Amino acid sequence: MLDEEEIRERLKKFAASCQDVHSVNVADFKVSKNIASGNGFANLKKGKVWHSNRAKVNASGIVMTPIVNSIVYRFTENPFDFQEADSQEPSAYGVDWAELKFQLGNALRDAVQDGISYILTYKKDDKIRFSRLNNFNVIYGECEYSNGKDAKEAVYIDKKSTGKKQAKGHISAAFANVLNLNPDDIPVLTYYFIEGNECHQVRLENDAIAEYIIQPISKIPITRIYGKEVPIEYRKNWRGLYYIVKDILRTMDFEQSLIQERIATAPNHQYWIAEESIGNNTEQFAKMSDIPTAVKTYKATNPNTSEPLPPPQRNDLRAQIDDLLQSYTTHSEIVSQGLGQIAGAEKGNETAEAVLLRRENKDTASNDLIKNLLDSSYAICAVVEEFIERKVNVTSDIFAKARKNEELQKIIALTTFISQNKMAYEVTPVLISKLDIDDVSKQTLLQLLQQQKEQDGGSSQEIEMLKLENQQLRASNEAQVIAAKIDSESRMAVKAMDAKIKEEEFRLKWAELGLKEQADKIKLSMDAEKMSNDFQTKVADLKIKGFNAGVNSAG
Repeated sequence: MLDEEEIRERLKKFAASCQDVHSVNVADFKVSKNIASGNGFANLKKGKVWHSNRAKVNASGIVMTPIVNSIVYRFTENPFDFQEADSQEPSAYGVDWAELKFQLGNALRDAVQDGISYILTYKKDDKIRFSRLNNFNVIYGECEYSNGKDAKEAVYIDKKSTGKKQAKGHISAAFANVLNLNPDDIPVLTYYFIEGNECHQVRLENDAIAEYIIQPISKIPITRIYGKEVPIEYRKNWRGLYYIVKDILRTMDFEQSLIQERIATAPNHQYWIAEESIGNNTEQFAKMSDIPTAVKTYKATNPNTSEPLPPPQRNDLRAQIDDLLQSYTTHSEIVSQGLGQIAGAEKGNETAEAVLLRRENKDTASNDLIKNLLDSSYAICAVVEEFIERKVNVTSDIFAKARKNEELQKIIALTTFISQNKMAYEVTPVLISKLDIDDVSKQTLLQLLQQQKEQDGGSSQEIEMLKLENQQLRASNEAQVIAAKIDSESRMAVKAMDAKIKEEEFRLKWAELGLKEQADKIKLSMDAEKMSNDFQTKVADLKIKGFNAGVNSAG
């Protein structure tokens, strides 16, 4: 065991070598955690980019949250399987594998969001337990492997309350920049280091060594869960998915903020009205102009000269946001393309040809993170193996299931392609040879293709016969239509002739009626003349009789 002074010297050197990188990590973790929680970019302060009278909308979390959830869900719905190898000797400790699977899911979320997470493997109550550590509070030493299996030093930073105000130690304070310490809190450091082939664990409370034990393992029990590798401060480091699209996400926040400003400042009154036309109806118009304002007044005449003033220009009540929405949509598509197609997200309505001919792997982001998690799981199991002195196997069928799912998609697409394109038999064998499936499946598809081709070829003659019968039936129908048309035209001609005869008969009757009317008129005229002559004759007779009577009386 090392003495206290040597441990303190090691800690000073370790803090000096890792503090800069850890400070950068903490600053970036604040940004990534703010984005994931919906609080936006933490390093954009009001008064600079956003001042007091500007809108601030955080849209980046809405974009990233479903991507993060889909990747984590891909693991949690089908987690890794951990199996202890058979052994004659019983294990000294039981292992809580269910807890490890749970903590791996949480650590994967941190890796997707922040780029780094840590899992501590420890023994408690004769059982091997696992705990996810806050990535703010872990400082890792230099190591070649990303999962940290070859790390020689690591520090976990914590705090505890003493109930009274105490001065902070020099070494602890150098590590405790991520802690929000109250006056009665002191930093607590757990320092792991490899000495020889043993892992030494030292707990310091405010620079005083409170515990010093040697673990029965040769590795640091803190394993790194990592995301996308990026260089930070000339050293290998890791960041979450947001890191490669952070500038676009920041722009999307600005776009949504400007959209909110335009909507909030758009006019809401429906029309203008001249003050002079209100008269005594001020109360009525005041109610009409309640929020949202329906009416806005203006002066129609100059109060000094009584001259009419030009009317105001009407405002467009529409919020002019089409340009920003289009830009926001474009940036969303760029983010999607940059991160790849994430498992769990919809792939859209791709055509059968698109599924068969595409070559790019759209699951890159998800696959890489799951592979990194699997790599870290191997490192965790290596620590567990030393605790329980038994071999542990890690198995995963996530990629096998994904491969089968993609094969199924391609096979379904292929059958759809053939059914929709009968001329595709010549090119389909080439497509089958390009499928990323096993040889047995390829041979089965080729056999099914040949059977379908022969079946379609045998049925082609039946199709031709049906076409011929259809043509004959169509010709017969056309002949019947022509005959019916001729018959119809004949009937129409007979009807037209009958109508012509009836018209002539009508004209004859009309003529007869005319002649009869004329004869009646002549007869009536002759009867009138006869009556006149009779009347004249009677008058003459009366005159003669009167004359004769006068003569006789005179005589």
